[in-house]
Amino acid sequence: MQAGAVPFVVYQLTHSATWVGVAGFVGFIPSMLCTLPGGYLADHYSKGKGRVLAVTQALLALVTLPLVAIAAKGHLSVTPLLISVGLQSALLGLSIPSFQTLAPDLAGRSLATKAININSAQAQIAKAVGPFIAGIALANFGAVWAFGVNAASYLIAAVVMLTIRGRIPAPAKTAAFEWRSTWQHPTRRLIVVLIGTAMFLGGPLYQSIAMLAHDRLHAGATQYGVL
Repeated sequence: MQAGAVPFVVYQLTHSATWVGVAGFVGFIPSMLCTLPGGYLADHYSKGKGRVLAVTQALLALVTLPLVAIAAKGHLSVTPLLISVGLQSALLGLSIPSFQTLAPDLAGRSLATKAININSAQAQIAKAVGPFIAGIALANFGAVWAFGVNAASYLIAAVVMLTIRGRIPAPAKTAAFEWRSTWQHPTRRLIVVLIGTAMFLGGPLYQSIAMLAHDRLHAGATQYGVL
């Protein structure tokens, strides 16, 4: 939801494409930088991924709640919004590797492929449905509800992660940050380049939807969510 709400709210506050770009930058770079140490956490605490995710989800809720309080008082501005977005981005980067590997670990090797497919499907559905719900919340209840529901979802996820039980195997090799081995492997290098290129080229397009909806289509928040 927040990925859809932030560009729209930033543009409503500033009417500046530059600030929307800054919000996109702040929402992406910390996550990118923290994903590598997040992978180390996923390996080093492989049997405690549920607890790692519970902590990161609780922290995500914690850094979102001040934003909810500020919006509720009607004093929302771009500075606290960007600070919250940056902190959330970093925490998401730390949690993404554990999220992506938890389902296959719980399912076991024989069902790992199906678990990965289901995990990917739900992630794509969330990316589509989240901004749509954010648009409805923004149109009918304002930013405080859009951010508030997001914070509540983090708390629910934290509780769910604490209930996870299952046999998670220890990694065969726990290494520190494997930059060199990843880059030297042709297939891994290609995957990194492709994903990086897609994010670099697709991110600005995603951010520009808020400006397109407002300036060109003269659409409201609900229509923006549909886009």
